[in-house]
Amino acid sequence: MNESRDSRFFYGWVILLACVLISFIMGFFYNFGVFFKPLQAEFGWSRALTSTLSSVSTIIYCIAAVLVGWLTDKIGPKKVLIICAVLVGAGLALSGTANTLWQLYIFWAGMLAVGTGVIYSLPAATVQRWFVKRRGIVLGIYMSGIGLGTLILSLLCNYLIETCGWRNAFFISGAIGFVILIIPAFLIYRTPEEKGLKPYGAEETPAGQPPASPSAEHGLTTKEALRSKAFWTAWVIHSLASIPLLIVMVHIVPHCIDMGISKGAAAGALGLIAGVGVAGRLLMGAIADKAGFKFGVGISLALCSVMMLFLIPIRSVWMVYLFAIVFGIGYGGKSATLPGLVGYLVGTRALPVLMGVIATAWGVAGAIGPPLGGYVFDMTHSYTVAFIIGAVCYAIASFLAFTVKQPEKLRL
Repeated sequence: MNESRDSRFFYGWVILLACVLISFIMGFFYNFGVFFKPLQAEFGWSRALTSTLSSVSTIIYCIAAVLVGWLTDKIGPKKVLIICAVLVGAGLALSGTANTLWQLYIFWAGMLAVGTGVIYSLPAATVQRWFVKRRGIVLGIYMSGIGLGTLILSLLCNYLIETCGWRNAFFISGAIGFVILIIPAFLIYRTPEEKGLKPYGAEETPAGQPPASPSAEHGLTTKEALRSKAFWTAWVIHSLASIPLLIVMVHIVPHCIDMGISKGAAAGALGLIAGVGVAGRLLMGAIADKAGFKFGVGISLALCSVMMLFLIPIRSVWMVYLFAIVFGIGYGGKSATLPGLVGYLVGTRALPVLMGVIATAWGVAGAIGPPLGGYVFDMTHSYTVAFIIGAVCYAIASFLAFTVKQPEKLRL
């Protein structure tokens, strides 16, 4: 080793900053709604037709997450980040030149979605290779970048649209996205060993985390993990948790309005969920450091299950905001601790590609959740059955998180 982990400054904190910057970019992917009406006004497209851009981009993003994870293991994170920075920058900038829907399919739903595929698999694996101790809070900080990016970049893009038009907003967004994503390419290293270091806390074995190892990369190979019950249990947990989340995100505003709550209060609750989600990531990450990732994921999902039932009888603003706060803690907590649970179950050796596979659960949930909520309402004129289904999904996912076991190869 050229350096000691006990030196005054541990380079892993730079790695964490790089990963926050990477996750921050997700804000561009999530803020399509800001461009929605300007595109409609410009081209006269229907809402259904314009919405297909979001659906297609989500599917491509999930596929890209697997590809990016595989490439990270093959060519390293630096080269992958450079490629993705170019795709994000070009995809956003070229969207500003679009005159037809198919062009936006290529630029927004294609190039940008592929570029943002780096956000989940690469940093979630990298921070776990650099940190053993404090892994929960580190994952919480990294995942908080998504919430902060969504908030800040949506406000920025809205300002740019109002001041210089949607085309220029896309051009400027492309430049910003490229710069933010290219910086981590010059900071990131795949493992501490590449810098002559050991993982932070490698000498210790925190509760519910993989056993200490002299190497940052340990655990199952890709083939071993894909054949394990534990890995697919984690995939099912992510799927079951994402279905009700997307039901809430798409249908909470119309549900609240149906219950006699103002549109402004309902929209504010949706924003509050995202904002509190940042705090939930940090809180549950810290709890996972003490109690383990199984507990962190399980308790987060249990909270969400209870709050799905609480959502049914909502009749007043204070109830809406209480729901948003508690649900936001659970939603954010699960987001931060699930990558740690996957690392606990299969190790870090093949984690980039495995996190990419885990991300496909989001695409499955996207195809099921929102349409399910809409169908239930069309059939019953109420969201009650949809929310009960969501509560059951969360409850099953919570049970699986509490009871899932590591493969025998990783057990002490």
